[in-house]
Amino acid sequence: MTVKLKILIFFLTISLSVAFGQVKEDKIIDIRKKFQIINQDSSYKTKNLINEQFLEQMTDGGGELTGYLKDGKICKIIERIGISYCVRTFEYYFWDRQLIFVYEQELDPLFNNSTATFDWTRTSLAFEGHYYFDKGKLIETVMTGKKRIADDLDIDKEKKFTTEANRICNLLKE
Repeated sequence: MTVKLKILIFFLTISLSVAFGQVKEDKIIDIRKKFQIINQDSSYKTKNLINEQFLEQMTDGGGELTGYLKDGKICKIIERIGISYCVRTFEYYFWDRQLIFVYEQELDPLFNNSTATFDWTRTSLAFEGHYYFDKGKLIETVMTGKKRIADDLDIDKEKKFTTEANRICNLLKE
């Protein structure tokens, strides 16, 4: 292979990498715009489920599932689950019935030294996860902080979130 051909292949590879990165960034910007549109709309009808209506296993802090519907379509779902060591919140966002974004949050209770117990009236943000989807595929993950118990860091997030989104959508449609 000649030197000129090697240089040409090198620059083509770099160009394609930059172009792909730009396409992905454009998709993320589009998802953020849709996310904002969904959050700014105040005309949704809501449907709420509690505890055993949607939880497969009961937790000591209970749970609540709220679906936000417009024209019979689910646009957003908020799932809050209280566990003995934290409160987890998952927000699922849909555009044209497709999952586009998941926001995950873990709030940990603060420890009260004088009573030697956790104070559930005061919490701190311990973990945030932002998961961007395009056509059912996870294209970007941004995580900050640390979970108290890293129970699901090694699992397939794409499969976890798409499966859970389908399950809870079906519950809200019933």
